[in-house]
Amino acid sequence: MRNYQLKSIVFCFLFFGSITSSFAQINKNSFIKYIDSANNAFDENPKLARLYLDSIPQPVEKNIEGHVADYFKLRGIINDRFNNRAELFQNFLLALKYAKIENNYDIAGMASVELFYNKYFIQSDSISAFNYLNEAKVYYRKGNNINGLADVKQMYAYVQLNEGNYDKSNKLILQDLSEYKAIKDDGYYYMYALFMLSSNYIHQEDLYNSHKYFNRLKTLKKDTTIT
Repeated sequence: MRNYQLKSIVFCFLFFGSITSSFAQINKNSFIKYIDSANNAFDENPKLARLYLDSIPQPVEKNIEGHVADYFKLRGIINDRFNNRAELFQNFLLALKYAKIENNYDIAGMASVELFYNKYFIQSDSISAFNYLNEAKVYYRKGNNINGLADVKQMYAYVQLNEGNYDKSNKLILQDLSEYKAIKDDGYYYMYALFMLSSNYIHQEDLYNSHKYFNRLKTLKKDTTIT
């Protein structure tokens, strides 16, 4: 009798334990869906995307385990839409922190580029800024992210343009121009390269080359890969 009762108790304990675990998993999955919804909404409706993220209860580290870097990345992107620079920087710092923990090299690279941009162009802190850009290169290489590496290269060229070193900027772009053009899934990189070339040449009063690259830029109007 005692053995039967003991077996019954153990069975009930295991049964309810498995039910609790299942519900916990279901709840986590239901919270993760808000990440996907926010990701789909942020471009056209950042307010709605923010509401999706607000629907995830705290602590997010437990409720969306394994997706925390994504959460803070989206927070940072939404901050950018509302021009909230202080929160943007903090959210990308957290995105980088959790991307390292989750071994998410794409988000680690992207967050590092965003931190570089804000440090260099907003806070005028070039020393720590380039540390982030170098980190981005490391993470994108680990993830074999061709587009991400192109983004890093273009940041170096844009810095030279911004500082008035137009010839240096052009050299950096031209050595990789065919690589940017070859990225077929996102025409942005080729478009941005052409924009910088045209800008650099117009500053150098080289109207021939400025028009040459600007005309190439205009041909990308129908490129549906450019958001």
